[in-house]
Amino acid sequence: MVMIVLIRKHTDVFLVIGILLVLIFPWLITRPFGIIDFTETGEIGSTIGGITAPITGIIGAVLIYLALVEQRKANTIQSENNTIQSLLTLLIDLERKCENLSFIPKSDDKRYGIAAFNSISSVFYYDEIVPYIGTQQKGKYHEDLMVVINFGNYYNVVTNAALISDSIESSKLEPANRSLIERKLRHIYTIFLKDSLRKLTQYYNQDKLDNKIQSDVYFEEIVKIHEKLSGKFMNA
Repeated sequence: MVMIVLIRKHTDVFLVIGILLVLIFPWLITRPFGIIDFTETGEIGSTIGGITAPITGIIGAVLIYLALVEQRKANTIQSENNTIQSLLTLLIDLERKCENLSFIPKSDDKRYGIAAFNSISSVFYYDEIVPYIGTQQKGKYHEDLMVVINFGNYYNVVTNAALISDSIESSKLEPANRSLIERKLRHIYTIFLKDSLRKLTQYYNQDKLDNKIQSDVYFEEIVKIHEKLSGKFMNA
């Protein structure tokens, strides 16, 4: 292992030494001195080839190893770049959805973006969707909460943010790249989602405590997402 590290750090030196040995050995072993006199062996070419072959073989093996190491590095970099690009695409799409989210109250005063998120977390809008929260209660069927179009769009945005957060956590990114991606998600969370998630969670939990509503699958997920993202971006 130590030898491999040394070769990687001093590749040029090892290659120069190997080439010099290959060039010098034929001359060296044809000199009439030393313990063995190779000038009397007859087939001197075979002798030289047999002696230098291990050296050239080692040089070839080192070059192949280094090529494989560099290829692995290139594959890792490419994989990381693909992951970064995919996450950035998801974040840009999430931000676009946040900016284009529309809220239409009874006054028909349409709002977009941050104003839409502020509206959807207002107590007035929450009062409008409370009748849709819960399942079957005292024989009265409650409509699915997702039929409230504005809430459905909001739910879609919030769950997308949570999925992107999970994808970032599970990705094998370098710390610096992970930090940049998380900073982008933090920016979206702080501007668009933070206040609305907090307010809707408060309204929903209070109504449960007051026995005004039953548990709702969509709001339960929103509460979990609020806890997850608020914990992740506690200082946002």
